[in-house]
Amino acid sequence: MSVSDQGTLVYVEGAPAGGQYVLAWEDEKGSIDPLPIPVRFYRDPALSPDGRRIAVGIVGGKTEDIWIYDIPDNTTSRLTFEGQNQRPIWTPDGKRVIFSSSIGDNEQKRLFWKPADGSGAAEIMIEGNPASSWAISHDGKTLAFSQKTESTQTSGIWSISLDGDRKPMELFKTSGEDRAPAFSPDDRYITYTTIDGSIEAVYVQSYPPAGGRWQVSSGHGLEPQWSRDGKKLFYRDGVNLMVVPVETKPTFKAGTPRAFLTNLFHAPGGFQDYVVSPDGRRVLVVKPSEKTTANNQMVVLVNWFDELRRASAERK
Repeated sequence: MSVSDQGTLVYVEGAPAGGQYVLAWEDEKGSIDPLPIPVRFYRDPALSPDGRRIAVGIVGGKTEDIWIYDIPDNTTSRLTFEGQNQRPIWTPDGKRVIFSSSIGDNEQKRLFWKPADGSGAAEIMIEGNPASSWAISHDGKTLAFSQKTESTQTSGIWSISLDGDRKPMELFKTSGEDRAPAFSPDDRYITYTTIDGSIEAVYVQSYPPAGGRWQVSSGHGLEPQWSRDGKKLFYRDGVNLMVVPVETKPTFKAGTPRAFLTNLFHAPGGFQDYVVSPDGRRVLVVKPSEKTTANNQMVVLVNWFDELRRASAERK
């Protein structure tokens, strides 16, 4: 919502309480192919490396759990059973799911990982809450995440070695809030979002950080993802999903962004509501179901200050 100095109120209605959504494949031609699963409050889907399974958060009442959907078998199984569990990602071998959870502590969230087939218990990866986003390198050796620094109280990009002592170390820090890291398929680069005041932009940084840094987005840029072949970068610009052709050898080079989708939905409280397919030709998205009354129109109320004065007088 927004109010002008002259008293004109403009707003867009939000989604109904409870969130009735579906998961669907969508391509840039506008073709939409919903998955045959029940309508639920879905958010933050993550596609397994083989493209056959989806880890997704499902909100129900006061709980939020991670579920696994097997696409070929059309079966769904629950992965978590306690705590508040959010934002799953897969390990490169597809054997585990990494997620944020309050398991064992109703207040403090930590990063856990758990076998995707549910055969073992969840194990702590990082104590404390590593901000809101994380990514694992394709060789499975490094976890990158955003975390606030004590000196600036703004987020930088940190990492831990999964085959070492798991001691967090800062990779880099810009002048803004650095979030949503993602490794390139060859692990030579990291893309991320920097929020500096009102400016949101997607950058690519050489990895390990050695000086090379490139801005990829034009306009605003959030939630970057690489295509599996490393030849495209996707990011959100408002309701638009943008795609940028890129080269990573011998050095990084980005082309001109263009719109891939023009009406990308964002579920309330969600972090990343799209996933690029293995072939890069379509994306898995969260969408309001047909049973949900979606309102994409703006409502304008003129003389709103007068209405407030009148209502105040009536209460007196």
